[in-house]
Amino acid sequence: MPVGRCPVLVERDDELTELSRLAGEAAARPVIVAVTGESGTGKSRLAQELGDSLPAPWTVARFRQTRPGAALPQAPAERPVLAVLDDAHFLDPAALEALPGWLTGPGLVLLTFRLDFHAAGSAEMRALARLAREPACRELRLGPLSPAGVDRMAAAMGAYAPPDLHERTGGNPFWAEEVLRTGARLPWTVLETIALQLEGLPPAALELARALAVAGAPVPAAAAARLVAGLDAAWAALADAGLAAGQGDIGLRHGLVGEAIAARLGPQERAAWHARVAAALEGGDDADRVAHHWAAAGDTVRAGRIARVAASRLRADGATRRAFDCFALAVRHDPDPELLEEAALTAARLGEYGRLREWVAAAERGYRAQGRADRAARMLLEPAFDYLPVRRSAAAREEPVERLLGAAQAAARDGDLDAARCRVDAALAAARERGDAMALARAARLVLFTLGEFDRGEALLDDAEALLDADAEHGRESRLLTIRGWSRFTRGHADEGLGLLRRAVAINRERTEAVVRTGEIALADATILTGDLEAGVERLLAAATALPDAQALVDMVEGYRRFEHGDIDGGLAMIVRGSDAILGAFDFDPLSRAVTAAHVLHVRLLAEVHGGRPEAARRTVERLDRLAPEPYSVMAADAAYALGRAGEPERARPRIADIARVLSAPGVLAVAEAVRGFQAAGEERARRLARAAELFEQAPRAVLAAELWCDAAAAAGPGPAATAALGHARRLCETFGLARVAARADAVAAELAGRPPRLPPELAELTPRERDVVLLAAEGLSNREIGARLYLSEGTVRNYLSTAYAKLGVTRRAELARRLAPAQVTG
Repeated sequence: MPVGRCPVLVERDDELTELSRLAGEAAARPVIVAVTGESGTGKSRLAQELGDSLPAPWTVARFRQTRPGAALPQAPAERPVLAVLDDAHFLDPAALEALPGWLTGPGLVLLTFRLDFHAAGSAEMRALARLAREPACRELRLGPLSPAGVDRMAAAMGAYAPPDLHERTGGNPFWAEEVLRTGARLPWTVLETIALQLEGLPPAALELARALAVAGAPVPAAAAARLVAGLDAAWAALADAGLAAGQGDIGLRHGLVGEAIAARLGPQERAAWHARVAAALEGGDDADRVAHHWAAAGDTVRAGRIARVAASRLRADGATRRAFDCFALAVRHDPDPELLEEAALTAARLGEYGRLREWVAAAERGYRAQGRADRAARMLLEPAFDYLPVRRSAAAREEPVERLLGAAQAAARDGDLDAARCRVDAALAAARERGDAMALARAARLVLFTLGEFDRGEALLDDAEALLDADAEHGRESRLLTIRGWSRFTRGHADEGLGLLRRAVAINRERTEAVVRTGEIALADATILTGDLEAGVERLLAAATALPDAQALVDMVEGYRRFEHGDIDGGLAMIVRGSDAILGAFDFDPLSRAVTAAHVLHVRLLAEVHGGRPEAARRTVERLDRLAPEPYSVMAADAAYALGRAGEPERARPRIADIARVLSAPGVLAVAEAVRGFQAAGEERARRLARAAELFEQAPRAVLAAELWCDAAAAAGPGPAATAALGHARRLCETFGLARVAARADAVAAELAGRPPRLPPELAELTPRERDVVLLAAEGLSNREIGARLYLSEGTVRNYLSTAYAKLGVTRRAELARRLAPAQVTG
């Protein structure tokens, strides 16, 4: 349904302010303002807004010219006056030259003048130029709206602004408003406006206009010369009519001009022009453009042949969208499976999932028809297809290297690491034999996190990198960096690991048109682990929006944010729902399922154990062991931590001991110390948990560190140690925005405040008064100072100390201080 005109004047505030200032000058003497610009830039609307804004005693007189050669109307007698000469481009040149003397006395003469109405060098344009040089005259030239201005216009009108509206209209306010007002792709008002501008053009200019309209984008001058005879004259006529623009390449001023001209061409006429444009452009740099014009002309065979060559080159150059369009033409002509695979990879990067499914299925059929089932399987396992609707589980069963890796994974799950090593070695040999970088990389991941052979695994990644083609799919290089980044992160080199993960994402961002970027989810997960919750969550959500049917991932990510913001029950429910859906929704190959399960269940596990769900956490550990048998990963270490916190330190200790034999990362040492702390009591428990918290800060793992500082405070009991531990926890919570843990720190502090101080064992046998005297003596106070503090005589203080010395087995003050030092720290 059509909407009304734009109710506000957009991006003309500066011009309106300047006109108001000039009106102030015109209250004392005549001032002339020429408001110039192309058709539709809002000259008349600006004049109207000025007239409506002027206060009494100003009057407004409007004169509209309608025919060329118009004379000046009779000057208004009122003073002060705003005299608006609308469409002054119709005035006779002599009338323009007479304007400085037209108005006598105070007043503002405002004329609106279309610069695209008269040819350059015409008498009218010369007269305008002379007028603009007059001392009493000012020129205000109106340009197009910015993209933001077009958006503001749409918002003010309550209309939807198509994403290409500014590009099509060139920011012309009239044309943009017409599209927004009518909701039509090409409003009839615009068609008629452009038709009027075409009237009277010489035949060569009309021919050039039609050629450029069908071309759709500017063409090189050499190509344009092949399209029409007398290019210079035709171009000059179009430019004088305000329809053309450009330097070097020749094109129409706005996209809507071309649409309006092309709309008046019949199908056969349009096809003929496409053929002429294609022939004119051949031999240039835009092979994809040539292919599309031949396709529009009906020559699909010729179009497909050109498009195939152009598609691969454009994809290598990073022009992903143009490459995709060429692949769409090429595969119609030649359904070669390798071409279809390349097309599908391009579709995946753009988020064109319908074409992705179509082309992957066609490529798989083609490979199988050629007897290359293993090649079809390798295609389906491409990193670019992660989390996309591609059937991967069957591919793993049909591909030799993947079968060996799957068998190695199964052997590791059963605890037979020797068998796992044998199968990994066989897979590595097969991958090397065929020079398959990605198979080598997938095997390297098993070597790293399943076998715990980190030096060897990273050397294998070096070998895989050496096998990569320099022009290979960027997702492959990104995948290698992602695996290496997790390896470094797991080994305790957090900054280096995060740097590698960021590089993995940055490589994909070199393809600016790409939607899906390998490594985004891994980087987001690592960011969350370090404690930067908001940055990690926002990155994960951004990655999720690029994926089809990603609601499960969104639920899980938002659930974790809600959980750490303090909504424990609501957040956990979303995490559980999202993680179950993710693991059930996608057709994973075994290795990808292990990687996904490790990340997904890891988040769930920590939420369950920190949310007070120990039984659920134990079940999640068992599920993690079954789906992701990677005993030397960050996730495996955290599973041991969760078991210790869930009340099963006897199950946790051998797990973390195995990891610690391979890794000495701060996070691993922190888990080992935390598990020992969960088994201990009293002072030892507080000391070990505090040490674990310190190590987690080094890791860095802010959430776990803050949790353990709270645990250490609770174990220490009331006193300086608990106060210090809670101070550490609160600092981390404030730095990283950990609302849930901050609430726990407050709860621990409140509980400690209501608990009587825990007596150190050294003081348990002393009477309350003896204990008071001894503690002050240990602080270094003299007998007199102690007496003054406790209102006792020096002799009484000596008696209490003598009795206490006997009970404690000491004879001197220095010995007493050494004996009580640990008690004072923890008590």
